[in-house]
Amino acid sequence: MKRILLMSLGSRGDMEPFLALGEELQAKGDSVAFCLPAQFESLAKQVSPHFYPHEP
Repeated sequence: MKRILLMSLGSRGDMEPFLALGEELQAKGDSVAFCLPAQFESLAKQVSPHFYPHEP
């Protein structure tokens, strides 16, 4: 099992590919965390409980 942190900035369209990748990695048994703008916390937590808000 790998522990993976996915980070991105931008709009929702920029976040969606990272969320999809996180789902695929978790399905393979990896542990995924996200670092995204705080406004995307609820979306990220649908995929993983590990969320770290990006603070500019």
